[in-house]
Amino acid sequence: IKDIEHLGDELTHEVIERLNTTFITPLEREDIHEIACRLDDIIDLIDTAVSRIVLYKIEEPIEDARRLADCLVHATAIIVEMMPHLRKVKDADLVRQKCREVHTQENEGDQIEHHALATLFNGGFDPLYVMKWKNIIEELEQSTDRCEDVANAIEGIVIKNA
Repeated sequence: IKDIEHLGDELTHEVIERLNTTFITPLEREDIHEIACRLDDIIDLIDTAVSRIVLYKIEEPIEDARRLADCLVHATAIIVEMMPHLRKVKDADLVRQKCREVHTQENEGDQIEHHALATLFNGGFDPLYVMKWKNIIEELEQSTDRCEDVANAIEGIVIKNA
């Protein structure tokens, strides 16, 4: 994950550098910048969650963390599917449908976070265990929020170019 995060940082810097040196861009500069930064945020938050798992010496994830990870995998896969269709006006309906699918994953992430927090604070767990998992769960859920931010930016581009 750390290697992927470093690669993501390099790509984000390269995109921003190219935006600053390119006269004509295929999409509006602000839109490209927004997508690049939100994609970087997703990777940064995932990296933070994984780093905390290592830091806290957690050997086995809780079920809600697994479910949040599944939402992230699904949401990011949808984003990857959407990217080649960004500039194709004829694909606008497909992109909007994919954006709704990302929103669904983010909503699922919210529900999983609520369930996880309710379970953790229901009692019966060591306070350190609760603090560790609360922190990790929140980072993972914020990652799903950033996926929704990417989908919103993509949807905005589709609307502008329709």
